[in-house]
Amino acid sequence: EEMVVSQQAANFDPQWLFSFPPETNSTNNETSTANQTDATTISEDYGGVGDIEKRFSTVLGGLQPEIQSIIRRVLDGRRRSIDDTSSSSELQTMLEFGLSPVRGLLLYGKPGCGKTALAREISRLLTDRPPKIVAAPELLDRWVGGTESAVRSLFADAEAELAVCRGDPSKSGLHVIVIDEIDAVFRQRSSSSGSGEVSRASAVNQILAKLDGVQALGNILVIGTTNRRELLDDALLRPGRLEVKIEVPLPDLEGRREILKIYFGPLRELGRLSQPLCRAIDGSSRSSEVDANEEKNGRIRSFMSDRLSWKARGSSVTMRDLASDRLTGGFSGADIEGLVRCAGSIALSRARRDGGGVDGLLITTEDVVQAIQEVNQ
Repeated sequence: EEMVVSQQAANFDPQWLFSFPPETNSTNNETSTANQTDATTISEDYGGVGDIEKRFSTVLGGLQPEIQSIIRRVLDGRRRSIDDTSSSSELQTMLEFGLSPVRGLLLYGKPGCGKTALAREISRLLTDRPPKIVAAPELLDRWVGGTESAVRSLFADAEAELAVCRGDPSKSGLHVIVIDEIDAVFRQRSSSSGSGEVSRASAVNQILAKLDGVQALGNILVIGTTNRRELLDDALLRPGRLEVKIEVPLPDLEGRREILKIYFGPLRELGRLSQPLCRAIDGSSRSSEVDANEEKNGRIRSFMSDRLSWKARGSSVTMRDLASDRLTGGFSGADIEGLVRCAGSIALSRARRDGGGVDGLLITTEDVVQAIQEVNQ
Protein backbone atom coordinates (compact mmCIF):
# COMPACT_ATOMS: atom_id res chain seq x y z
CA GLU A 1 0.00 0.00 0.00
CA GLU A 2 2.88 2.38 0.82
CA MET A 3 4.37 1.68 -2.64
CA VAL A 4 1.08 2.59 -4.30
CA VAL A 5 0.88 5.84 -2.37
CA SER A 6 4.52 6.60 -3.20
CA GLN A 7 3.82 6.12 -6.91
CA GLN A 8 0.79 8.40 -6.64
CA ALA A 9 2.84 10.96 -4.73
CA ALA A 10 5.40 11.01 -7.54
CA ASN A 11 2.62 12.05 -9.94
CA PHE A 12 1.03 14.41 -7.44
CA ASP A 13 0.15 17.79 -8.89
CA PRO A 14 0.38 20.40 -6.08
CA GLN A 15 -1.65 22.86 -8.16
CA TRP A 16 -4.79 21.05 -6.98
CA LEU A 17 -4.07 22.11 -3.41
CA PHE A 18 -4.31 25.80 -4.07
CA SER A 19 -7.09 28.17 -5.03
CA PHE A 20 -6.55 30.92 -7.55
CA PRO A 21 -10.04 32.45 -7.79
CA PRO A 22 -10.69 35.30 -10.24
CA GLU A 23 -11.30 37.76 -7.43
CA THR A 24 -7.59 37.68 -6.44
CA ASN A 25 -6.45 39.72 -9.45
CA SER A 26 -5.73 43.40 -8.93
CA THR A 27 -8.71 44.68 -10.91
CA ASN A 28 -11.19 42.66 -8.89
CA ASN A 29 -9.47 43.58 -5.66
CA GLU A 30 -9.87 47.25 -6.52
CA THR A 31 -13.55 46.66 -7.29
CA SER A 32 -14.01 44.80 -4.02
CA THR A 33 -12.36 47.62 -2.07
CA ALA A 34 -14.52 50.17 -3.85
CA ASN A 35 -17.64 48.19 -2.98
CA GLN A 36 -16.64 48.03 0.67
CA THR A 37 -16.00 51.78 0.73
CA ASP A 38 -19.34 52.40 -0.97
CA ALA A 39 -21.12 50.23 1.58
CA THR A 40 -19.73 52.23 4.49
CA THR A 41 -21.14 55.46 3.09
CA ILE A 42 -24.60 54.24 2.13
CA SER A 43 -26.31 56.44 4.73
CA GLU A 44 -24.92 59.44 2.87
CA ASP A 45 -26.09 58.49 -0.61
CA TYR A 46 -29.11 56.31 -1.34
CA GLY A 47 -29.56 54.75 -4.72
CA GLY A 48 -32.50 52.73 -5.97
CA VAL A 49 -34.13 49.87 -4.13
CA GLY A 50 -31.90 47.39 -5.98
CA ASP A 51 -28.78 49.20 -4.76
CA ILE A 52 -29.99 49.07 -1.16
CA GLU A 53 -30.69 45.34 -1.44
CA LYS A 54 -27.17 44.76 -2.77
CA ARG A 55 -25.69 46.71 0.11
CA PHE A 56 -27.71 44.68 2.58
CA SER A 57 -26.41 41.48 0.96
CA THR A 58 -22.77 42.44 1.56
CA VAL A 59 -23.23 41.53 5.23
CA LEU A 60 -26.40 39.42 5.23
CA GLY A 61 -27.28 36.42 3.10
CA GLY A 62 -30.49 34.60 2.29
CA LEU A 63 -32.95 37.29 3.40
CA GLN A 64 -34.06 38.91 0.13
CA PRO A 65 -37.86 38.74 0.73
CA GLU A 66 -37.47 40.03 4.28
CA ILE A 67 -35.14 42.83 3.18
CA GLN A 68 -37.57 43.90 0.47
CA SER A 69 -40.38 44.16 3.04
CA ILE A 70 -38.18 46.18 5.39
CA ILE A 71 -37.15 48.57 2.61
CA ARG A 72 -40.78 49.18 1.64
CA ARG A 73 -42.30 49.42 5.11
CA VAL A 74 -39.50 50.85 7.24
CA LEU A 75 -36.86 52.59 5.11
CA ASP A 76 -39.15 54.31 2.62
CA GLY A 77 -40.22 57.63 4.08
CA ARG A 78 -36.95 58.02 5.94
CA ARG A 79 -34.46 57.57 3.11
CA ARG A 80 -31.91 60.32 2.77
CA SER A 81 -32.03 62.36 -0.43
CA ILE A 82 -28.87 62.28 -2.55
CA ASP A 83 -28.68 66.08 -2.81
CA ASP A 84 -30.02 66.90 0.65
CA THR A 85 -27.60 66.56 3.55
CA SER A 86 -30.32 67.31 6.12
CA SER A 87 -31.85 63.86 5.49
CA SER A 88 -35.31 65.31 6.16
CA SER A 89 -36.76 66.20 2.75
CA GLU A 90 -38.44 62.85 2.11
CA LEU A 91 -39.73 62.60 5.67
CA GLN A 92 -41.08 66.14 5.58
CA THR A 93 -42.93 65.43 2.33
CA MET A 94 -44.40 62.21 3.70
CA LEU A 95 -45.61 64.02 6.83
CA GLU A 96 -47.29 66.64 4.64
CA PHE A 97 -49.11 63.76 2.94
CA GLY A 98 -50.26 62.57 6.34
CA LEU A 99 -48.13 59.44 6.04
CA SER A 100 -45.89 59.09 9.07
CA PRO A 101 -43.15 56.42 9.00
CA VAL A 102 -43.46 53.42 11.26
CA ARG A 103 -41.84 53.71 14.68
CA GLY A 104 -41.58 50.05 15.55
CA LEU A 105 -40.26 46.87 13.94
CA LEU A 106 -40.24 43.36 15.37
CA LEU A 107 -37.74 40.80 14.06
CA TYR A 108 -38.56 37.30 15.27
CA GLY A 109 -37.36 33.80 14.48
CA LYS A 110 -35.04 31.03 15.57
CA PRO A 111 -31.71 31.85 17.26
CA GLY A 112 -28.69 32.57 15.08
CA CYS A 113 -30.57 33.68 11.95
CA GLY A 114 -29.25 37.25 11.91
CA LYS A 115 -31.93 39.31 13.67
CA THR A 116 -29.51 41.54 15.57
CA ALA A 117 -27.20 41.90 12.56
CA LEU A 118 -30.21 42.90 10.46
CA ALA A 119 -31.23 45.48 13.07
CA ARG A 120 -27.72 46.98 13.02
CA GLU A 121 -27.75 47.20 9.23
CA ILE A 122 -31.15 48.91 9.20
CA SER A 123 -29.80 51.49 11.63
CA ARG A 124 -26.67 52.04 9.52
CA LEU A 125 -28.79 52.65 6.44
CA LEU A 126 -31.00 55.21 8.15
CA THR A 127 -28.67 57.31 10.25
CA ASP A 128 -25.03 58.08 10.99
CA ARG A 129 -25.82 58.00 14.70
CA PRO A 130 -24.91 54.63 16.28
CA PRO A 131 -28.00 52.77 17.51
CA LYS A 132 -28.70 52.18 21.16
CA ILE A 133 -28.54 48.42 21.57
CA VAL A 134 -29.66 46.89 24.84
CA ALA A 135 -30.46 43.36 25.96
CA ALA A 136 -33.90 43.49 27.55
CA PRO A 137 -32.85 41.52 30.67
CA GLU A 138 -30.43 44.36 31.46
CA LEU A 139 -33.43 46.67 31.90
CA LEU A 140 -34.82 44.60 34.76
CA ASP A 141 -34.16 46.07 38.19
CA ARG A 142 -35.17 44.55 41.50
CA TRP A 143 -35.73 47.98 43.03
CA VAL A 144 -39.12 49.63 42.74
CA GLY A 145 -39.19 51.95 39.73
CA GLY A 146 -35.79 50.82 38.47
CA THR A 147 -37.06 48.99 35.38
CA GLU A 148 -39.34 51.86 34.37
CA SER A 149 -36.47 54.33 34.79
CA ALA A 150 -34.20 52.19 32.61
CA VAL A 151 -36.84 52.11 29.85
CA ARG A 152 -37.33 55.89 30.01
CA SER A 153 -33.59 56.47 29.73
CA LEU A 154 -33.56 54.73 26.33
CA PHE A 155 -35.65 57.58 24.92
CA ALA A 156 -34.05 60.49 26.79
CA ASP A 157 -31.77 61.61 23.94
CA ALA A 158 -34.58 61.47 21.38
CA GLU A 159 -36.86 63.48 23.66
CA ALA A 160 -34.21 66.14 24.25
CA GLU A 161 -33.45 66.55 20.54
CA LEU A 162 -37.13 66.67 19.61
CA ALA A 163 -37.67 69.40 22.21
CA VAL A 164 -34.89 71.47 20.62
CA CYS A 165 -36.62 70.99 17.24
CA ARG A 166 -39.90 72.15 18.79
CA GLY A 167 -41.55 68.82 18.22
CA ASP A 168 -40.87 68.67 14.46
CA PRO A 169 -39.50 65.16 13.73
CA SER A 170 -38.46 66.18 10.20
CA LYS A 171 -35.87 68.53 11.74
CA SER A 172 -34.54 65.96 14.19
CA GLY A 173 -32.11 63.16 13.56
CA LEU A 174 -33.42 59.62 13.81
CA HIS A 175 -32.77 57.67 17.03
CA VAL A 176 -32.70 53.90 16.52
CA ILE A 177 -33.22 51.80 19.65
CA VAL A 178 -32.61 48.04 19.38
CA ILE A 179 -34.00 45.90 22.20
CA ASP A 180 -32.64 42.36 22.01
CA GLU A 181 -34.65 39.54 23.63
CA ILE A 182 -37.52 41.99 24.00
CA ASP A 183 -39.80 39.26 25.39
CA ALA A 184 -37.79 39.25 28.65
CA VAL A 185 -39.43 42.53 29.72
CA PHE A 186 -42.32 43.42 27.44
CA ARG A 187 -44.28 40.21 27.81
CA GLN A 188 -47.99 39.67 28.36
CA ARG A 189 -49.24 41.66 31.33
CA SER A 190 -51.03 39.72 34.05
CA SER A 191 -53.15 40.51 37.10
CA SER A 192 -50.43 39.26 39.44
CA SER A 193 -49.45 41.68 42.19
CA GLY A 194 -45.87 40.43 42.38
CA SER A 195 -43.21 43.15 42.15
CA GLY A 196 -41.69 41.60 39.02
CA GLU A 197 -44.99 41.53 37.16
CA VAL A 198 -45.84 45.06 38.24
CA SER A 199 -42.47 46.31 36.93
CA ARG A 200 -42.95 44.54 33.60
CA ALA A 201 -46.47 45.93 33.22
CA SER A 202 -45.18 49.42 33.93
CA ALA A 203 -42.35 48.94 31.42
CA VAL A 204 -44.86 47.93 28.74
CA ASN A 205 -46.89 51.06 29.47
CA GLN A 206 -43.75 53.19 29.21
CA ILE A 207 -42.78 51.96 25.75
CA LEU A 208 -46.37 52.18 24.48
CA ALA A 209 -46.50 55.83 25.54
CA LYS A 210 -43.28 56.60 23.63
CA LEU A 211 -44.48 54.86 20.47
CA ASP A 212 -48.02 56.17 20.08
CA GLY A 213 -49.28 57.71 23.30
CA VAL A 214 -49.65 61.35 24.31
CA GLN A 215 -45.84 61.50 24.66
CA ALA A 216 -45.22 59.73 21.33
CA LEU A 217 -41.86 60.50 19.72
CA GLY A 218 -41.72 60.92 15.96
CA ASN A 219 -37.94 60.72 15.74
CA ILE A 220 -37.47 57.13 16.93
CA LEU A 221 -37.39 53.67 15.44
CA VAL A 222 -37.66 50.86 17.98
CA ILE A 223 -36.47 47.48 16.72
CA GLY A 224 -37.22 44.49 18.93
CA THR A 225 -35.77 41.01 18.42
CA THR A 226 -37.11 37.81 19.92
CA ASN A 227 -37.17 34.04 19.58
CA ARG A 228 -40.56 33.93 21.36
CA ARG A 229 -43.02 36.27 19.68
CA GLU A 230 -45.95 34.57 21.42
CA LEU A 231 -44.77 35.88 24.81
CA LEU A 232 -45.06 39.55 23.85
CA ASP A 233 -47.93 41.71 25.06
CA ASP A 234 -50.58 41.94 22.34
CA ALA A 235 -50.87 45.70 22.80
CA LEU A 236 -47.23 46.09 21.78
CA LEU A 237 -47.89 44.48 18.39
CA ARG A 238 -50.75 46.70 17.29
CA PRO A 239 -50.37 49.19 14.40
CA GLY A 240 -48.57 52.34 15.51
CA ARG A 241 -46.34 50.38 17.88
CA LEU A 242 -44.21 47.42 16.76
CA GLU A 243 -46.26 47.63 13.61
CA VAL A 244 -44.01 45.79 11.17
CA LYS A 245 -43.40 42.17 12.08
CA ILE A 246 -40.81 40.29 10.03
CA GLU A 247 -39.94 36.64 10.56
CA VAL A 248 -36.24 35.92 10.03
CA PRO A 249 -36.17 32.25 9.01
CA LEU A 250 -33.46 29.65 8.72
CA PRO A 251 -31.75 30.05 5.34
CA ASP A 252 -32.70 27.76 2.46
CA LEU A 253 -30.14 26.25 0.09
CA GLU A 254 -29.47 29.45 -1.84
CA GLY A 255 -29.43 31.44 1.39
CA ARG A 256 -26.83 29.11 2.86
CA ARG A 257 -24.75 29.51 -0.29
CA GLU A 258 -24.83 33.30 0.06
CA ILE A 259 -23.82 33.08 3.72
CA LEU A 260 -21.02 30.61 2.94
CA LYS A 261 -19.65 33.01 0.34
CA ILE A 262 -19.76 35.88 2.84
CA TYR A 263 -17.87 34.05 5.60
CA PHE A 264 -15.44 32.20 3.33
CA GLY A 265 -14.94 35.33 1.19
CA PRO A 266 -11.81 36.79 2.86
CA LEU A 267 -10.12 33.37 2.92
CA ARG A 268 -10.95 32.84 -0.72
CA GLU A 269 -9.59 36.21 -1.78
CA LEU A 270 -6.31 35.39 -0.02
CA GLY A 271 -6.02 31.99 -1.73
CA ARG A 272 -6.56 30.02 1.48
CA LEU A 273 -9.21 27.65 0.09
CA SER A 274 -8.53 24.61 -2.08
CA GLN A 275 -10.06 24.57 -5.55
CA PRO A 276 -12.43 21.68 -4.71
CA LEU A 277 -13.70 23.64 -1.71
CA CYS A 278 -14.24 26.77 -3.82
CA ARG A 279 -16.35 24.73 -6.23
CA ALA A 280 -18.27 23.15 -3.36
CA ILE A 281 -19.07 26.63 -2.00
CA ASP A 282 -20.26 27.73 -5.45
CA GLY A 283 -22.17 24.48 -6.01
CA SER A 284 -20.37 23.96 -9.33
CA SER A 285 -20.79 20.65 -11.14
CA ARG A 286 -17.65 18.80 -12.19
CA SER A 287 -16.77 16.06 -14.64
CA SER A 288 -15.95 12.55 -13.47
CA GLU A 289 -12.37 13.01 -14.71
CA VAL A 290 -11.89 16.08 -12.51
CA ASP A 291 -13.48 14.22 -9.59
CA ALA A 292 -11.04 11.36 -10.08
CA ASN A 293 -8.01 13.68 -10.09
CA GLU A 294 -9.22 15.50 -7.00
CA GLU A 295 -9.94 12.23 -5.22
CA LYS A 296 -6.46 10.91 -6.01
CA ASN A 297 -4.70 14.06 -4.88
CA GLY A 298 -6.97 14.37 -1.87
CA ARG A 299 -6.03 10.87 -0.77
CA ILE A 300 -2.32 11.67 -1.00
CA ARG A 301 -2.75 14.96 0.86
CA SER A 302 -4.69 13.22 3.61
CA PHE A 303 -1.99 10.55 3.92
CA MET A 304 0.91 12.99 3.86
CA SER A 305 -0.53 15.73 6.07
CA ASP A 306 -2.62 13.90 8.63
CA ARG A 307 -0.87 10.51 8.68
CA LEU A 308 -4.27 8.90 8.17
CA SER A 309 -5.39 6.29 5.70
CA TRP A 310 -6.87 7.99 2.64
CA LYS A 311 -9.71 5.47 2.71
CA ALA A 312 -10.99 7.09 5.91
CA ARG A 313 -11.20 10.53 4.34
CA GLY A 314 -11.48 9.90 0.60
CA SER A 315 -15.21 10.54 0.29
CA SER A 316 -14.94 14.15 1.41
CA VAL A 317 -12.82 15.26 -1.55
CA THR A 318 -15.72 14.71 -3.96
CA MET A 319 -18.00 17.15 -2.14
CA ARG A 320 -20.16 18.83 -4.79
CA ASP A 321 -22.30 21.37 -2.95
CA LEU A 322 -21.53 22.58 0.56
CA ALA A 323 -24.90 24.35 0.77
CA SER A 324 -26.84 21.13 0.11
CA ASP A 325 -29.37 19.83 2.62
CA ARG A 326 -27.21 16.74 3.13
CA LEU A 327 -24.29 18.79 4.44
CA THR A 328 -25.60 22.02 5.95
CA GLY A 329 -29.38 21.66 5.93
CA GLY A 330 -30.88 23.33 9.02
CA PHE A 331 -27.80 25.48 9.62
CA SER A 332 -28.38 29.06 10.73
CA GLY A 333 -26.10 31.94 9.80
CA ALA A 334 -24.43 31.61 13.20
CA ASP A 335 -23.88 27.88 12.60
CA ILE A 336 -22.20 28.63 9.27
CA GLU A 337 -19.99 31.27 10.87
CA GLY A 338 -18.98 28.70 13.49
CA LEU A 339 -18.35 26.13 10.76
CA VAL A 340 -15.89 28.45 9.02
CA ARG A 341 -14.07 29.17 12.29
CA CYS A 342 -13.86 25.46 13.09
CA ALA A 343 -12.58 24.55 9.61
CA GLY A 344 -9.97 27.29 9.93
CA SER A 345 -8.79 25.91 13.27
CA ILE A 346 -8.45 22.42 11.80
CA ALA A 347 -6.44 23.72 8.84
CA LEU A 348 -4.22 25.81 11.12
CA SER A 349 -3.56 22.83 13.39
CA ARG A 350 -2.45 20.77 10.39
CA ALA A 351 -0.27 23.60 9.09
CA ARG A 352 1.47 23.84 12.48
CA ARG A 353 2.13 20.10 12.53
CA ASP A 354 3.64 20.36 9.05
CA GLY A 355 5.90 23.21 10.20
CA GLY A 356 4.30 25.90 8.06
CA GLY A 357 2.38 27.79 10.73
CA VAL A 358 -0.29 30.29 9.75
CA ASP A 359 1.48 31.01 6.44
CA GLY A 360 0.74 27.42 5.40
CA LEU A 361 -2.96 27.55 6.25
CA LEU A 362 -5.12 26.04 3.49
CA ILE A 363 -8.69 24.91 4.16
CA THR A 364 -9.76 21.77 2.29
CA THR A 365 -13.01 19.88 1.86
CA GLU A 366 -11.80 17.36 4.43
CA ASP A 367 -11.42 20.15 6.98
CA VAL A 368 -14.96 21.33 6.30
CA VAL A 369 -16.44 17.83 6.65
CA GLN A 370 -14.69 17.40 9.99
CA ALA A 371 -15.90 20.85 11.05
CA ILE A 372 -19.50 19.95 10.14
CA GLN A 373 -19.25 16.90 12.37
CA GLU A 374 -17.89 18.96 15.26
CA VAL A 375 -20.46 21.75 14.87
CA ASN A 376 -23.27 19.16 14.86
CA GLN A 377 -22.12 17.58 18.11
